[in-house]
Amino acid sequence: MSANVVSHLELSQEIVKELEFKANTKISELGKSLRIIKEEIFGIIAKNSIFLQYPIEDDELCGFVCPKGGKLFSFVNSYIQFDKQIFAAAHELYHIWYDEDVLKHGDFISLSTLNLNGDNKLSLKENMANRFAAMLLVPKRVLRNELDELDLRPNNLKLFDVIRLMDVFGVPYKAIVRRLYEIDFISLDKCLELMNLSDKEEDSPVRIAQKRLQLGVEQQRRTNTIRFDGLLDAALYAFEEKKITEDKLKYLLSLARKGPEEFGISRKAMNEKDILEFLEND
Repeated sequence: MSANVVSHLELSQEIVKELEFKANTKISELGKSLRIIKEEIFGIIAKNSIFLQYPIEDDELCGFVCPKGGKLFSFVNSYIQFDKQIFAAAHELYHIWYDEDVLKHGDFISLSTLNLNGDNKLSLKENMANRFAAMLLVPKRVLRNELDELDLRPNNLKLFDVIRLMDVFGVPYKAIVRRLYEIDFISLDKCLELMNLSDKEEDSPVRIAQKRLQLGVEQQRRTNTIRFDGLLDAALYAFEEKKITEDKLKYLLSLARKGPEEFGISRKAMNEKDILEFLEND
């Protein structure tokens, strides 16, 4: 990886200051100052859109934001690794909060969109969304505190130290490396050295270090979460109010791979009286 590859991800100081102001403002509004957001990001995006999760076996598909019927939907693919799910949700929040074009037309988030090593050139908008996501999930002040807590210095930073920071903040390896460079903790040469280490394959240096330290391994799992914002509660309420049949309830619950019995609902055999009432009301 060359210096040019990293440098094209650079944003002007004016834009960086604007993004940092926006990220810090949101952190304060959310009551998360000096706190690490991590998986709480899913609750935040659910408050700002109709949030869906479903495992689609495609590593390239990370998520999307889509307006429909006057409402805004957001989606994160729960098949991708958990740390990438967290980063994708934070990336989407930038579009939801600050991108009027996305609110009108939507936005598809691919793995290459979240690519932080510079292999693919990104639009200014996507580059800004990635930087905002990093600032939201790894605030400069909190990162500095963690570096002091771990007694880390630029001249003695090792791969194992980066792994520890990954575990603390719950973000991908290259996101942490980029943040260390963005806050001027490490040099461009050190950034390139760390970015050149593979973090994809199970036998890659980063993965082996995670297994050795037993840190961040859970963040690599594919959670396969199924979440349809409010669907289960709405379906159960409609059934309780006799607005839908049990078959309709079973179908709606099956979308989330659930069954009525999981909610204390069991099919009861119909007696003669029930059959007569059903026929009379049919």
